[in-house]
Amino acid sequence: MDRKRRRPDGHNGFEHHTMKIPRESPRENLAQGRGGYHRQGANFPLDLPSFLNHLDNCDRHQVLPFLLKRRDELAEILNGMELGSPEVHCIVRALRRAADMAGSKEKTQSVLQLVMRSPFLLRSLLHSIAVFNDYGGHVDRGVMDDLIAFLRHLTLAFPESIQTCISAPVDMLSARLQRLQSLGACFSWPMKKQLLDLERAVNEAFPGEWRMPTWGIFNPEQPKDFRNLSIFPSSQDMIGLANPMVFPNKITGPYESNFAYIDTHFRLLREDFVKPLREEITAYLAPRSHFVEMSGGSREMKVYRNARVLHPVCQWEGVMYKVQFDVDKVRHGASWGSKRLGKGSLVCLLATDCEEIFFASVAKSSPKLLSQGLVLLKFSSSHLELSKHVYRHRFMMMESPAYFEAYRHVLQGLQEMDVKRIPFQRYIVKCRPSVHPPAYLQQRDVSLDLLPLLRNVPDAVEAEMEIDLQDDSSPLVKPGAEQPVAEDFFDPTEDSISSTETAEEGNPSDEGMRAAEESIPLVAEGDVNMEEEHRPAAERSSGPGQEFLRIREQPEEGRPGLALETAGSSRRGNDPAETCPDPVLQQGKLVGQGDSLTGQDMYKVNPFKQDFRSLRWLKHFDRSQLKALQKALKREFALIQGPPGTGKSFLGLKLVELLLHNQNLWQGNDGNRCPILIVCQTKHALEQLLEGILEFKTTGIVRIGGFSKNQKLQTLSLEAIRKATLQKILTPTQRRRFKELKEQIESIKKDIMFCSKVLELLPVGILHEKELEPEMKLDMTELGLTSIPVDNLEETVILKWLQIPPHLWPQDANGMGPETKSSRYFTYSPSEKSPSTEFKCRYKACEEEEEEFEFDPDGSDPRDPLCSIEQWAGEKFAFVMDPDVSDTDTLGIRKYLADQNVMGEEEVRSFQDVWELALVDRWRLYRKWKVTYEGKLQASINGNVCLYEKAAQDLYELILEEDLMILKTADVLAMTTTGAAKYRALLHKIKPPIVIMEEAAEVLEAHVLTALTPSCQHLIMIGDYNQLKPKLTDYTLASEYHLDVSLFQRMVKNHIPHEQLSHQHRMRPEISQLLSSTFYSSLKDHRSVSLYEDIKGLAKNIFFVEHQVDEDRNTEAQGHSNAHEAHFLVGLCQHLLRQGYSTDQITILTPYVAQMWQIRFMVRDLGMAAISVKAIDDFQGEASDIVLLSMVRSDWEERADLSRDKNHLCVAFSRARMGLFCVGNFQMLQQSPEKKTWRLLLQMLGERGLLGKGLPLPCPNHPESQILIETPEHFQRFPDWACDRPCDSRLECGHLCKHRCHVHTPGQGTYRCKEPCGRTLCSGGHRCPKRCWEQCSPCKEMVEKVVPECGHVQRVACSLPSEGLPCDHPCERLLDCGHPCQQRCSENCTDFPCVVKCTEVLQCGHPCMGTCTDCLEGRLHRGCNRKCGRLLLCGHQCKDPCADSCQPCRLPCDCKCGHGQCQKRCGEICSPCLKPCPWRCQHHQCSRACFEECDRPRCDQPCDQTLPCGHPCIGLCGEACPPLCRMCHAPKLTSAFFGSEGDPAARFVVLEGCGHVLEVGRMDQLMDEGPRPLQLESCPQCSTLIHWHSRYNNVIKTRWQGINQVKSIILGSTEEIEEKKQQLTENIIAASINLHYGEQRYNIRKRVEASRSLPELAALERALGIFRFLDMVRKQAKACTAERRVSLELKLTKLDWWLGTKRATFTHQQLAECRNEIVRISYQADLMRLLSHWEARNTALPGEVANTVDSLLGNLEEKLTEDSELKVKGDLAKIGELLSCRELWISEDERLSVAKDIEMAKRDWYQCPAGHLYAVEECGESDQAECLECTLLIGGESQHPEEGISPVAEVDGSSPCASGVSVGNLTPESESCERLAQQLEPIVQTDMPPVEN
Repeated sequence: MDRKRRRPDGHNGFEHHTMKIPRESPRENLAQGRGGYHRQGANFPLDLPSFLNHLDNCDRHQVLPFLLKRRDELAEILNGMELGSPEVHCIVRALRRAADMAGSKEKTQSVLQLVMRSPFLLRSLLHSIAVFNDYGGHVDRGVMDDLIAFLRHLTLAFPESIQTCISAPVDMLSARLQRLQSLGACFSWPMKKQLLDLERAVNEAFPGEWRMPTWGIFNPEQPKDFRNLSIFPSSQDMIGLANPMVFPNKITGPYESNFAYIDTHFRLLREDFVKPLREEITAYLAPRSHFVEMSGGSREMKVYRNARVLHPVCQWEGVMYKVQFDVDKVRHGASWGSKRLGKGSLVCLLATDCEEIFFASVAKSSPKLLSQGLVLLKFSSSHLELSKHVYRHRFMMMESPAYFEAYRHVLQGLQEMDVKRIPFQRYIVKCRPSVHPPAYLQQRDVSLDLLPLLRNVPDAVEAEMEIDLQDDSSPLVKPGAEQPVAEDFFDPTEDSISSTETAEEGNPSDEGMRAAEESIPLVAEGDVNMEEEHRPAAERSSGPGQEFLRIREQPEEGRPGLALETAGSSRRGNDPAETCPDPVLQQGKLVGQGDSLTGQDMYKVNPFKQDFRSLRWLKHFDRSQLKALQKALKREFALIQGPPGTGKSFLGLKLVELLLHNQNLWQGNDGNRCPILIVCQTKHALEQLLEGILEFKTTGIVRIGGFSKNQKLQTLSLEAIRKATLQKILTPTQRRRFKELKEQIESIKKDIMFCSKVLELLPVGILHEKELEPEMKLDMTELGLTSIPVDNLEETVILKWLQIPPHLWPQDANGMGPETKSSRYFTYSPSEKSPSTEFKCRYKACEEEEEEFEFDPDGSDPRDPLCSIEQWAGEKFAFVMDPDVSDTDTLGIRKYLADQNVMGEEEVRSFQDVWELALVDRWRLYRKWKVTYEGKLQASINGNVCLYEKAAQDLYELILEEDLMILKTADVLAMTTTGAAKYRALLHKIKPPIVIMEEAAEVLEAHVLTALTPSCQHLIMIGDYNQLKPKLTDYTLASEYHLDVSLFQRMVKNHIPHEQLSHQHRMRPEISQLLSSTFYSSLKDHRSVSLYEDIKGLAKNIFFVEHQVDEDRNTEAQGHSNAHEAHFLVGLCQHLLRQGYSTDQITILTPYVAQMWQIRFMVRDLGMAAISVKAIDDFQGEASDIVLLSMVRSDWEERADLSRDKNHLCVAFSRARMGLFCVGNFQMLQQSPEKKTWRLLLQMLGERGLLGKGLPLPCPNHPESQILIETPEHFQRFPDWACDRPCDSRLECGHLCKHRCHVHTPGQGTYRCKEPCGRTLCSGGHRCPKRCWEQCSPCKEMVEKVVPECGHVQRVACSLPSEGLPCDHPCERLLDCGHPCQQRCSENCTDFPCVVKCTEVLQCGHPCMGTCTDCLEGRLHRGCNRKCGRLLLCGHQCKDPCADSCQPCRLPCDCKCGHGQCQKRCGEICSPCLKPCPWRCQHHQCSRACFEECDRPRCDQPCDQTLPCGHPCIGLCGEACPPLCRMCHAPKLTSAFFGSEGDPAARFVVLEGCGHVLEVGRMDQLMDEGPRPLQLESCPQCSTLIHWHSRYNNVIKTRWQGINQVKSIILGSTEEIEEKKQQLTENIIAASINLHYGEQRYNIRKRVEASRSLPELAALERALGIFRFLDMVRKQAKACTAERRVSLELKLTKLDWWLGTKRATFTHQQLAECRNEIVRISYQADLMRLLSHWEARNTALPGEVANTVDSLLGNLEEKLTEDSELKVKGDLAKIGELLSCRELWISEDERLSVAKDIEMAKRDWYQCPAGHLYAVEECGESDQAECLECTLLIGGESQHPEEGISPVAEVDGSSPCASGVSVGNLTPESESCERLAQQLEPIVQTDMPPVEN
């Protein structure tokens, strides 16, 4: 340290006597005082361990109150005790936390002053630093952070004590850490940065120069050549040197050299984005209290914590890195808009455990990605360097406040610029005031065609020109004739070149040019003082004055290329110009034009010889515009300054149009076209300029960069043009090269993605042994291993070796299926040229595997498709942890994977068999192999990244070539300044000779330089330096280094010739006077601005409202806001809208963004979101009819900073056309830096009555009455204020307004006249009964009128016409079915169905509930709606509608046992209970399963239990005890039911279901009697079903087994169902249903797949047959004539509708009727096809056949019956024999197939005494049937079973029948059962699925 410290004599600098610092550890000489600590003097009673322990455990927020409360104890500790290092660290940590929480310098001093008054810094702290040591090569980071922050707090709180007190421990700490660093200790970058900041704070307290240690993070010697500086910041930039090599912008005088010029601007621009980031990092790493003090509580630092670099991501632009950060830790309320992590933003990544700091730019982001905490970054460091650091740390990512993209390309352009070839260095660097003409105009004998200047001149201007021409006595200058130039036009000092300059420049042509300029004759004096008050061309505006002319091409006959007409201007009726003829253009030439000039040369002028102001046919320009226009054309370096509203944009458009029209002058002669380059600072200004160019040129314009919302401009973008034309202009070689590059990039991208995915899985997975086999074999070869965990016959050996529990292994036990064990290594085939091919294909372990598994490199084999990158990477691992599993085993594996302990090579040499190692050592060896594997992966990624970057660069260059081909054909290029710098390589190849720059005064000088190329010959800059200046990020660079001075302003300051426009066409005179008195003394008003109307609803057109209300003090707001002003302007805005102004006419401006958002929220909540609310900076270049301005600042404690420069005021006051209203605290603004300007403005406003404490609102009808609006509440209190006088205005209706004076629009349309109307409404003389204000409606007087169509009389409103009048009489017509129509007379009968009730009785005996339409006129009836109510097999009643067969029961099954109840439905087969039977007693016990028949007898022994009454139980052993007592309930118990209840020895059982107590003897007889019906037994007393009873379980089980057997037979077995499904599916596929029923066939097929029973499949089969036959009938109809086809289609459609309405079970009657209807229609189709066939042959049918056909068709219109069908069949047979036409008909076999499909057999069930089941057919003819098991006969005549035979309970509700088929004890698998099921399948279900049309 080269510092000299001043210390007082006799003192050591700490204000204490000199004392010796003990060198030994204080713990070695501890006294035995209280607490174990030694202090000088008497024993100290303080319990120090307790005190320090409390400090350690104290919360951060409680440390400061604790120390302040116990100040005395802390003072004694600091003053008296010798503390060891742990105690010192504890105290330092506590003091650091207390200072952090202090929040201000005063609080920090209050807690740290005890330290400054004690010897703690010298004695204990210095000793602790002296013995400070590192641990394992790294210093304890927590201790260091606390110590540095503590010392930094001291320097901030006590800067006066740095020399005398604080510098000693800082120097000691620095020396100690340097020593540790030399010994190999590592320090993180944030720690070194904090230490440097601390040392700088100490060194700055000492005078003279001083040196600091570099700590390895900065180089004291900075590069002197700016070209050697990196564009991205470096760690050295973040240090912040005291004297950076930055020099101020030289705003006056020339630069020393070209190098000094570029170097200055490069370093200034770079410092502008580096300094804010450096300050933020410094503030973030500084002590917290200091940070709070700096930020003032209102500064937002964009910090993103816990950032992790995941993996590389390949984009077309190159390789980026995906970074993930914590979204939850981002400051609450931050929105992911364009202000956060936008593309091109600069971020800095630093970590507390990393020695490096990294910088990157945002390559890709979106709100969706950012909300997930993801962003893509492009790092400045190399990929190799990144791979060493970024994956191992968690970073804190800070975003720079400066937008890096706007700096990056400009700085690169400056570095690449040739210092010796700076464009226009004569003026830019040397500041020479004499300007040369453009190089393409070096020959002075040139002519410009000024025809574009005459396009679209408004008619009013033409008339004005005629009047001026008639009144003017001066001679008219003819187009094409040379005119002497005015003396004041050419200034020799501007355009001439001195001899000295000529000699220096060495340009031989300069002397000739100067001589030519001096020889130009001057114009006559009569033309010098030409009229200046001419209306210029209109600016883009819709204001009443029509500020500027619009440009439009409209060539007409006789006037080629010329069109003069009004472009949106408003003519006034009293303007004499409307009746004047066109004096300028008559017969295709100007007035006074000579005939000697041809049409092509009439408007050509030499700009060097003729003054444009002398051309009277350009009188629509003012003189300043013409002068600026001519100077811009003849100067190669042209500057045009235009005050607000003077037409800068208009002049720029005219220059573009004029140069394009005369491009033959500046285009080269070599055939290469060069476009004009147009550059603007902002995208908005550029788009406005392009919209103006599109009005006169629609092709040849290209917009490079940026996306536009304007649809017209989107087609001009380079991307859109490239898509439209690129394929047409590319050569085959270019196309082939482009394809090769894309394929190469895609191939490398896959390699990088794969390796990155494997790297991502390494921390959470265990690599497969096949992957580690090369590393293992290498250790076998070099280190002597004899065994490795690899087995060619078994997979995942490594999991066994690492002792992974088997339950965590993959599901297939070995980690993969048999087909993927080896092919897993061959599922991805990278290109052979890829550098990672060796890495990825290295595990083709043996030739056998290669021969066994083939792989298609093209991926065309569908049996082995290419898996995704993620899947393939995952197959490299034998085990990957599931993040959702957190059991003990998984946590142990996660711990092993996270461990970083790796086995060394020497230790590997010490053993041979890896299976003998302990588990910990196995993991260490695995990690050794994994590290080697990871290194190879990373090397592969690095190599691929370099290849990818090269390929991406080649692709970019190819695209650049393609873009160059497109741009060579363009005439105009449009770019922003940032875009020009970004695409500078393209511009250098295009070589634009002319550059026109709008908003030049807002462009930084460096941006202008990078937009220029060495080929530029002509630069035109248009702007106004009195308005906004260039925007900078750092204010210091503007105030001290003048970086905000634009090139435009610097050239003006150096007296480079420039022109200023003088006439403004925007603001009314009252507003423009604000500017002319302060900013532009020579500004004049055009006559058009005096034509504005006054602002409605306000007394003044301009007014400043003063207030004294303080601004908001919300510290969370990012800026300044003022709620009073916001509410006031919003109220004023509402008032203006009520006056009739539209939302696009009003704009609210404010200097501060916080105020802007506050007002935006207010107007949005009030439904005025369309109001434009903008900041002043964002409204530059725009205008509005009415501007409301909020000045915001009203805080006397702070200095008002409203626009420290006058430029913002100039912009704010110049945006309004018609009205300007400002609100602010003007007394405080008079104390601002621009107080002189404000005092002048306010004085002028006060003198004119335009300043006050309230806004005057006049009465709308009596302006002399006014009210003052002083607060926002007044707008709400007086929304439509008017005076108290009567209105008495005449309304449109002629009546007088009787209201009090009020606000109204012309015509009084918003107010209601309440006088009676009385207007005549109709020819009948009826009067309007409404009020005058109401709209008259048609006459509603009721009159009688005759309906012409039917003749009925209707009483209707008078206004209704008779024609088309609806008739309400009942209809008297009959429908086609014969029933009378039920509708009204005027309604169409065919539009409504017949609603007459059907009168037929259904076969079930119930009347039909359908209508005539529902039942298709009685041919197809609706189903019965009555509830069925039949008793089903299970004992439940059927709840479905009445039908021939019942659906399976859908109620829960009642089958139960002692273990529980069946959980299925009744219609399903019950599952047997396999638990042991619970029926047991002390005498017997069942040994079988619960579902089997019990093998024990019933126990008849009496029950030995005693009832609660004390009497013995009357039940049996092992059964439930009856609740009745023989003694207590004798009357009830002995009531006669069986008759044996009175026997004293009688025993009883109780039924669980109903609770009845029955005598057991008779109950046993009843249960054991002969065969019972196949239904559950029931209580003989109440018929309640007995579902379970232990004594009668065998009987109940027999019943349930029989029921399940029936279910199994009916529903079918699984094999039968699958076989039936397959058969039916084949039938569906084979069915040729292609016309109308394709959807139905599809639905049937889907239902077949879901079916689970044979009856359901049978119903679907029948449905298929119906639709197949209907499809055949439709084919027949298609072969008929059109009329017959329509008739058949109508019938079939009705049938389809009927089928589609079926959602319930079909009855036999419905199926039979459906069959008859289908057959009937088929017969009709056959006959109609026969007739159509004969008609097609033009042959008449024989008479007999024709009569028969007609008769048949008539009969077939009726319902088809059995008799009529027989007759039809006979007649058709005769016709077929006579005509031989059977091939035209549907065959009878096909017709019979429908009948067979629908024909149903009806059978019932019986049961023999042995329990055998029977299915008996209901035929009534068979006499007997024989049981196959016991040959028991059944009688048949009476249709009742013989004695002992009982009918089975109905499955489908059908009645018993007389003949049957025995089923015995068949099983579902037997063949006889299969045959029987075919007979019985219709019994359970005879329905057909509904048809979905």
